[in-house]
Amino acid sequence: METKEALERFFIKQHEFYQTNFGTFPTAPYNDEDEQSNPTIIPGSLDEEEYIQWKPVSQNILVDFTEFEKKNNIKLNSQIKQYFTTYWFLSDIAGVISETTLYFKAVPYGINILSLVENCFINAKDMFSDNNTFFQIGFAVVGGDDSYIIFVDNATAAVKCVQLENKNVIELGTLSEVLITMAVGM
Repeated sequence: METKEALERFFIKQHEFYQTNFGTFPTAPYNDEDEQSNPTIIPGSLDEEEYIQWKPVSQNILVDFTEFEKKNNIKLNSQIKQYFTTYWFLSDIAGVISETTLYFKAVPYGINILSLVENCFINAKDMFSDNNTFFQIGFAVVGGDDSYIIFVDNATAAVKCVQLENKNVIELGTLSEVLITMAVGM
């Protein structure tokens, strides 16, 4: 399954979850940068707790990763490309698999996609300095321990949660598999 379809399915589950439980779209804390967002991504106004509702919006841009790939001597995995180039979404997307809560990095409207991807790649170098083909794409809470970072292996699209102190690794499947199977979390 492609990441685009997995994201579509997740966002449908997320929308149903929020409509059923809160009668709203997903919400996120408001910041001044949100004023520059496409109005279709923010369907409402600021609430009394300074949160705004948001919904994912399809991206209509073409991103050329050629220079990034040359510079870093890698061919970017299609699942990773699709994660960053399919939808704009204002807030991290949260999901649960077993006792692991995953928070995948947001792709806010209008952000420079190449810079975002480059930062995810650079941030992974700290953990995988000798053979970095990984991207840091979020964080996770495993059994109450919030010191896990989510990495995606560019070679296989495998999602790995790595605990910072003891380097404990939890493998969850490919990026597409994880997005399609996780339940909506908060």
